Amino acid sequence: MLESGGDLSSEWQELLMEQEFSKVESPKEVGNVEEDWSSIPESILRSLVKVHDQLFGSGNLLKCPGVCLITDEERLLLFMDSYRLGTTILEGFQSLTSSIMDDNLLPEHLLRVCLEYQWSSGSKSAHSYNVYKDSNADVMFKMVEPLTAIQNKVKSFLVEWPDHPSLMKIMEITETLLDVPPCTPLSKVLPGLQLLAGKIQFLHENDSIFFFKDEMQLLYTTISSWQKLEVDSWPTLVDGVREQHEVNATKLWFPLYSVLHRSFSGDAKEFICTSTVGEFKKRLLLLLAFHGQLKDGIHLQVYSSPHAEENLKILYNTFGYYVQFLPRVLEHIEAGKGSVEKDLKDHLNLFSWEHPCARASIENFRRTRQKIWKLIQKLSCKNQ
Repeated sequence: MLESGGDLSSEWQELLMEQEFSKVESPKEVGNVEEDWSSIPESILRSLVKVHDQLFGSGNLLKCPGVCLITDEERLLLFMDSYRLGTTILEGFQSLTSSIMDDNLLPEHLLRVCLEYQWSSGSKSAHSYNVYKDSNADVMFKMVEPLTAIQNKVKSFLVEWPDHPSLMKIMEITETLLDVPPCTPLSKVLPGLQLLAGKIQFLHENDSIFFFKDEMQLLYTTISSWQKLEVDSWPTLVDGVREQHEVNATKLWFPLYSVLHRSFSGDAKEFICTSTVGEFKKRLLLLLAFHGQLKDGIHLQVYSSPHAEENLKILYNTFGYYVQFLPRVLEHIEAGKGSVEKDLKDHLNLFSWEHPCARASIENFRRTRQKIWKLIQKLSCKNQ
């Protein structure tokens, strides 16, 4: 509902508060590690752990360690991660870089640009596109036409009514929206379009001389299409709950690595016992990979610490004991996921896009978004 000032009141605040549905609590620290690993980019950390798992562990607990197939897509993803890491490092040595280095890196720069263009212009299905995290420049550009039309109309009104507060506010919102970087996720821009629609509607209701019928038709069409795109992306949000738990477990790779050269004692058991349901499998995979690394290191006489043999036994016994609970954990996760997916489908079957060019569509979308948010949070809680 709109208040007298044309804002979306508490609903508008809710739209700004929560842009991502699948956040879960951060994992507890393991051991007495004092280092802060949060500064490592998530994509680089995931790639590091994946390579480590391919070398010493097993991606699905079935393949033999060290046996893996690297696809062309994975090579390109690793290249992009390496490129980002390299540019970050070079930023700290700007005084030492030169044009010769840029010339030498020209093929890498061109490949990065081509890959970003290919990935940004590719088709985005509901199962792969996350409206809360991913950019979508093609769809973002569609708001330029209605915003430009509104700006031109407001400018014509300002000629006769200069410094009109409502007109000035509408102009300010349109300028802000047009200045939004194209890489911004649509979910962060959609509330601005909804706010703009509320401001214009309120102005017209209080003074019919300000007429925006054609412009509002374009604006509501854009808003409606973006709302539908967000609602249709719910499968990605469901998958995002699992992915977030895996990311939380992945962040424990460095703390676990730091205790590799000292006695684990009770750390290995604590590492598993403090796991959430969603992190359980990934933590087991980490233990298996570090067991493989330690085993190979002892065989090659890389690890000569007196604790190495003891740690190897601890990792072996801990993994061997807790892996027997994995089928029940996975069954619990799938049951919770299936229940939430059923509730989502049942709710969305009742959802309709009535009044696609009216203010009611925003209220309809708000209620649906809240329901989706509650169900995603319910799934996240089931995996704790």
